[in-house]
Amino acid sequence: MVDWNALAALNGTIVLLMSVQNAGVIADTLVGGGRSRDQAVAVIANGSLPAERVVHTSLGQLGKVVEEQDIRPPAIIVIGDVAGSVGLHTTGGAADPQ
Repeated sequence: MVDWNALAALNGTIVLLMSVQNAGVIADTLVGGGRSRDQAVAVIANGSLPAERVVHTSLGQLGKVVEEQDIRPPAIIVIGDVAGSVGLHTTGGAADPQ
């Protein structure tokens, strides 16, 4: 069992693997445990593949964005300040360094 409240209390980056189906619940739990709703989040779907997609959002909007953008596995979710400075943008389905 994951102690989400303990993770929420940490200042470091959280990386979730294969968690898009539970992204909204996880985000709400982390916010309830003390993480800011404004915390930066990056969702990387199909990483390293031609169809790679990087979506930036906030922890408070994560569940909604995953649903609206129809993000499906395989994907990772990066939560923390580093997600706001990932330095990637999406071009033609592949993420390129800026």
